[in-house]
Amino acid sequence: MTKYVSTHSSNKVARIENRFIFNAQYQLTAREQKVILYLISNIDPKSQKRFHEQVISVKKLESVLKADGKKWGGLYEEMQSFTDRILDKKIRFPTDLEIDGRSFPGKINWFQSVMPVRNENQEVSLRFLFAEDLKPFLLQLNEYAQINRLEAAQMKSGHAIRMFQIFKAQRDRMRRHEKVSKLSYEVNSLKAILGIEGKYPRFNSFRERVLDTIKKEINKFTSLQLIELVYTRSGKKVVGLTFIFTEKESNTFLKVDDGQTPTEESLVHTFTRSQLRAYKLLVKKNIIPAIAYKQIVPVISKGSSEFVGFEDIYFEFAWAIFENKSNLFQKGDKLTEHETRKKAGTFVNWFTKNKVFQQGDHFATIQGLLAEKKKHMMKNYPDEWDVRMKSRGVSAANVK
Repeated sequence: MTKYVSTHSSNKVARIENRFIFNAQYQLTAREQKVILYLISNIDPKSQKRFHEQVISVKKLESVLKADGKKWGGLYEEMQSFTDRILDKKIRFPTDLEIDGRSFPGKINWFQSVMPVRNENQEVSLRFLFAEDLKPFLLQLNEYAQINRLEAAQMKSGHAIRMFQIFKAQRDRMRRHEKVSKLSYEVNSLKAILGIEGKYPRFNSFRERVLDTIKKEINKFTSLQLIELVYTRSGKKVVGLTFIFTEKESNTFLKVDDGQTPTEESLVHTFTRSQLRAYKLLVKKNIIPAIAYKQIVPVISKGSSEFVGFEDIYFEFAWAIFENKSNLFQKGDKLTEHETRKKAGTFVNWFTKNKVFQQGDHFATIQGLLAEKKKHMMKNYPDEWDVRMKSRGVSAANVK
């Protein structure tokens, strides 16, 4: 009997070449992708020159596959179905070669073989050996992304896991250059990447069954925040879309004491245009500059991704609610200097301590008002809308 060496991985990171992440076209279920990420995380590109056979106990595979909480069939049926599917599924790559005037894609397999064996503890296991054609993408790494397989563990959508890898690769590449990243696709090109060409001819179905699920699961289970999907139309038809995303804790601001006023240079390099406008509005309302800079403006976009790029409008709504609901001061009252400072301090307490604009009825009111404002801007002021979209996540100093 052949003796096989079992693999027990404590490594959480799967390293995958960017060329593969951005260009490969395939459709795998969430559970198939989780197994593949687990197997890739066992690879050490620094020490390996070839793929080694990996022997994983069925019990271990079961724990990997059941992490999402989805309904689980019998173990035999699950393993049989998994091995049948994974060996039949291909990876497609676009090429510049044509046959009869049409682009002819390249195709490779995921695995050279998947075989049932017993491991060194005589447990029923599966032996995996990656296909040789994957060596440039998993072993001979140049520019690669590091994918934490545990971030995908609870996802139920294979499309969400696929796009998470793409977004993570883009952030790994661009984190030092931009706070927020954007990736644009033609609708058909995105479907090709997800392996669903020809499906969902009605865009509404594609949005509801694929795009909405991608956004929901990435935002719920991963370290990334998919801020918004912006659609490009030709007439009434959606022909393209742009994903806007960042890390959930991506906004880093210069540390200042509450009594320290930030410099103009630090503001334009730290804040986006809408954040800078919000800061200036706060200071105009006699809020201490350092408090506006450190405790209010950075927090606005954390309340909801809907506020990113509209921090100034958010503040205008919040201030209007404050003036309407506060019993201390009425809009239009002529206040003494002491009362003006007290009013500003009260707003700060509402925002920072009581968090009345970040939860409950006031939060919901601001969301509703902002949604209406966006619709109005898109319809009546498209140029202003375009500028806001283009300047999201970009420091004010870098906006032309």
